[in-house]
Amino acid sequence: MTGLLRLILLFWACYYLIRIVTRWFAAGRGPDGPRPEKTVQGEDMVRDPQCGVFLPRSQALRQVVDGELHYFCSEQCRRAFLDKP
Repeated sequence: MTGLLRLILLFWACYYLIRIVTRWFAAGRGPDGPRPEKTVQGEDMVRDPQCGVFLPRSQALRQVVDGELHYFCSEQCRRAFLDKP
C-alpha cells in the first residue's frame, strides 16, 4: 500500500513540475530570463508588389529594382517579380 502511495506521489510531483516548466516557457521566459517583447504595433505596413499582401516593414524582404526599393512577403514573390519581363 505504501508503495502505491509513493508511486502516486511521484507521478503527481512529475506532473506538477512539467506544468510549471511549460507555463514558464509559455509566458515568454526562457532559461536566460524574460524575452524582449516583439510587437508590430505602430509599425509601417508595406505592400508586396507581386501578390498584394500587406506586411510589417521589419518582416519584409527588400530588393532595389531600377533604383526603387520594393518590399516582398516571401522569396517566391521576390523571384516572380524579378523574373517578370
